[in-house]
Amino acid sequence: MSDIEYKKPLPRPTETDQEHWEGLKRHQVLVQRCDDCQTWLWYPRQMCSNCASFALSWTEVDPKGTIYSFTTQHHATGSKFDSDLPYSVAVVELDAAPEVKMVGPVNKVAPDEIHIGQRVRGTFLDATPEVTFLHFEPFETDSGSQR
Repeated sequence: MSDIEYKKPLPRPTETDQEHWEGLKRHQVLVQRCDDCQTWLWYPRQMCSNCASFALSWTEVDPKGTIYSFTTQHHATGSKFDSDLPYSVAVVELDAAPEVKMVGPVNKVAPDEIHIGQRVRGTFLDATPEVTFLHFEPFETDSGSQR
């Protein structure tokens, strides 16, 4: 963690999503999976949206995936994120759980170089001792390309 104080909004974990936030603090991405029907679930919930089971487990997944959609913010809105302009946020379909689409900022690439279908991997921003955020950055596959 850096010595700079994080001054942007922080989440308020609930009983339902606390495991996810605890995993991020350990630099792990945890996603719920139904023990009965094996459906991956995102956002965290107390009951499976596929079979109505309450038997849900938290499972670590590799945070690599593909950009499904994204947006880039260019204009100030008076928010605490204005100092980051321009910035991009992507919806990422995870390889390990294709039903899961996670949202996070995309770093280490200019906004005009981001595209749907781009390969990304999860990175972790330790904002405070209690809160870590999932971010994404492009990476090259074994073949040397991003596709």
